[in-house]
Amino acid sequence: LNALNGGKPLPAQAVLVTVDDGYCDFKETIFPITQKYGIYPVLFVPTAYVGNGIFWWDRLFNAITNTNLPQIDTFFGQFSLEGKEAKHIVFDALANHVRMQPFEKALAEIEQLCDSLTPDGNQNISYTLNWDELRILSEVGVTIAPHTHTHPILSHIPIEKARDEVRVSIDLIKQQ
Repeated sequence: LNALNGGKPLPAQAVLVTVDDGYCDFKETIFPITQKYGIYPVLFVPTAYVGNGIFWWDRLFNAITNTNLPQIDTFFGQFSLEGKEAKHIVFDALANHVRMQPFEKALAEIEQLCDSLTPDGNQNISYTLNWDELRILSEVGVTIAPHTHTHPILSHIPIEKARDEVRVSIDLIKQQ
């Protein structure tokens, strides 16, 4: 931003490294490697999931891959779950369904499906960094940036809801 605003120019062939979603592997794997080479990425974080959540696609993947059911009845058909490849096909089909539907409706369908596949599934799993971890990363040079609040597909929600998603995310990052 400084270079764009007339400050010191960027070096030739400069790049900006960004990482999405705030998964724990950023702190454990990605940042140690980038830091070794003097690279300080921008980490885009969906603020609703910081330290206390599991994204819908992770929950869906876990439910499908860990179920012992031989087949699954979904909102758009019946699928075999026999074998790893079949489970991956079902996951891809369901994930694509979510991406093409109104977000909240598709998310509710996925939640219902996951509950039916793993009724005793652990909902307390968190794959994401918490605010304390994000603060520490920020102190050592990582830029923590907003990536919406609940990570919807912005083109699938009303414009006012999209604005709220961005606004809430920005406000929480500033607050934390």
